[in-house]
Amino acid sequence: MDNIRSKAELYQAADQIREQLGLHAPCTAEEVYQRIIAREDIGLAFIPLNTWGLQGMSSAGENGERDIILLSDALGKLERGFYAAHEMIHLTCHRDQQKGRFYCFFDQTLEQDDFLEWQANEGAAQIVMPMQQFLPKALSLLQDMGDRAGLLRMRLKLAEHFGVTDSMVQVRLESLKYELYQAWIGQEIASITPLSAREQQRMGITVPSLNDRIQQLWQKELDYYRRLRDIDI
Repeated sequence: MDNIRSKAELYQAADQIREQLGLHAPCTAEEVYQRIIAREDIGLAFIPLNTWGLQGMSSAGENGERDIILLSDALGKLERGFYAAHEMIHLTCHRDQQKGRFYCFFDQTLEQDDFLEWQANEGAAQIVMPMQQFLPKALSLLQDMGDRAGLLRMRLKLAEHFGVTDSMVQVRLESLKYELYQAWIGQEIASITPLSAREQQRMGITVPSLNDRIQQLWQKELDYYRRLRDIDI
């Protein structure tokens, strides 16, 4: 799996990991975490990580030794499944790179390989919130594109459904904005080819996300109330 070059190939690799974990039906991020810690070839522990922004690290085992995943003990129940999956991507897809050692921060750092970290983040999202499940669930909750409160409720319901944080759903909506738009206009989900932001840019594709729509509606409301305030009664 070291030669992954596209989002579609990455999702195929992530889906294979889901299969290996026995995750065939819809599940929460906590179930993903439980399947990972149940593996005999992986040792996972939570420790204090004092370096700012460091969420986890992993090391590929050698000579039959177990792989090791260490996660920040500050992570909550809604976060640990994603970060465990993030390290799984490294250990499965990148184990022959960076000497098999990976340090993962909340934000990108100069010491990190941007492409490998994008793959780990995007691959983990596909393990925890698979596109094949995320898109139909989002569409079932998506009713009125002009209702900001309704869009926010949809986001919170998605977070509850997959057992993740609202911020994780926001990121997922951003990374799947092209795919969600294709499903919204009627394309069969099974026929949608996932495209990364870079792939979309190369193809000249520009699609707004639901996060953009929420922000636009919020700005519209603010402008309305500013106009009311400026009315001379």
